[in-house]
Amino acid sequence: MALEGNAKITVVWEQVKFRILTALDLSRAWWGYYPSAEERLEYSRELSVTSIVGNSAGLALDAALWFFHRFQWNDPNRTVLQNDQQKLLTRNLG
Repeated sequence: MALEGNAKITVVWEQVKFRILTALDLSRAWWGYYPSAEERLEYSRELSVTSIVGNSAGLALDAALWFFHRFQWNDPNRTVLQNDQQKLLTRNLG
């Protein structure tokens, strides 16, 4: 059975202006407070079902990075985040 078609995925965060994203773990290569300057954040993408199935982890990481940038965190370490994501997906967070 072939995977066909597209899906639109939308994530909306309301009332986020002046909310702060914090990263306080020096051992993880980041430290800081990152405030949102926008009241509403909306991330929306139309993706092929094939790409969602074949690259769901990469797409999720791209979305997370998009949100981080909206909180003015412009230089997160993608490799560290990928490693954390892999630990989460394999339930190896210990």
